[in-house]
Amino acid sequence: MEALKLAHICGVLPDYKIGSLSCSGGEASLIADCASGTNLTFPPLDEAQVKGLSAALGPLVHLSNPLDYQTYIWGDHKVMTDTFAAMLEGPQAVSCLVLDPPRIDRCDDTPWTPARDCLIEAVRLKGARAVMISTLSETLTEAFCAPAIEAGIAPLMGLEDGLAAIEAMATIGIAWQKPPFVPLPEQETFTGAPVMLSEDEAKGYLSAAGIDTPKRVMCGDAKDAKDASALISEASMVYPLVVKGMGFAHKTEAGAVALNITDAGMLAEAMAGMAAPDGYLIEEMITGGVLELLVGIVADPAHGPVLTIAEGGIYTELADDKVSISLPAHKQDIEAALTRLRCWPKALGYRGKAGCDVGALVGMIEGLCACYLSAKGRITEIEMNPVIATPNRIVAVDALMAQMERDEWTS
Repeated sequence: MEALKLAHICGVLPDYKIGSLSCSGGEASLIADCASGTNLTFPPLDEAQVKGLSAALGPLVHLSNPLDYQTYIWGDHKVMTDTFAAMLEGPQAVSCLVLDPPRIDRCDDTPWTPARDCLIEAVRLKGARAVMISTLSETLTEAFCAPAIEAGIAPLMGLEDGLAAIEAMATIGIAWQKPPFVPLPEQETFTGAPVMLSEDEAKGYLSAAGIDTPKRVMCGDAKDAKDASALISEASMVYPLVVKGMGFAHKTEAGAVALNITDAGMLAEAMAGMAAPDGYLIEEMITGGVLELLVGIVADPAHGPVLTIAEGGIYTELADDKVSISLPAHKQDIEAALTRLRCWPKALGYRGKAGCDVGALVGMIEGLCACYLSAKGRITEIEMNPVIATPNRIVAVDALMAQMERDEWTS
């Protein structure tokens, strides 16, 4: 019922951010506790809010969200209106005034009407969404609420039910912001077993799809070290480099990876000491990474194509930090999946370190999904691990790919 009331009076909400105003520290703590375990968040006060609240309340009140504006301003219409208006200026989708007028059959509720009226005036001044929310469901009477409803303020009865209503309206609002659903493209029928491409072939496919991969050259065997140096020069590659021995499912365990090759002598030595049944892949070494991810898509027999994003690198199984979503997926689905990873704070910049280009990372994953879906079932699996995110690049450093038949680009 509270959700329907909120939908009718205020409409759906664009996100889960809320603000809270109360004249009691206990009420501020209580609304924060009741929101715990929900998707609702209390964003920190922004500069405009701090400026406005400081001007209205002075130095006696600790400014935070939820805000305890204290009772010493109670009854001062201008100060209360200025306080409420300053809070309404923030980034929250809706602001909550915690208010519990007494039972009118036992008490006089008129001393509580100034708080209601100041909120009405603040909403009129700022044009922001606001609700009155009571800790007890029976304390907001129809007569008390009528002027607020007329002003577009929803009265929500009971903290837990009221917050659940706000969360529900935000969930609907967020869903409505997504682009229209796009059905899965019609899949073609293939026979036979999937063919595993080489890493060089897989990266060629990814590069053609617009995904950044390291500069690289292939070399046949260790005797071709001089030829490898010439190929490196022709490809405009610079040291440090990485050498990988091809022909292994797990190159690290096979000792088939050498990092930080800084000159031609180290290159020849690394190639001579490394098994490589299918030749050597020599690549530029990607440095300055702030986050390593595994990004993969597999054709699941039960659920169709599934995108998995996880903390990447050689310890991805130990980390067990992953999230999976079905395709097709919208940009918002990918963004939400990334934020659910425990390692995600690294992407935003952690403990003073630079973050990565989040928009470019999301775009790369979108591009991989589009690439997979456009194949209409020919590709059975793609895995990039790691994808190294630096402040300037998002690079697929390693790649595996299986498909039902070889195309002309692999010939």
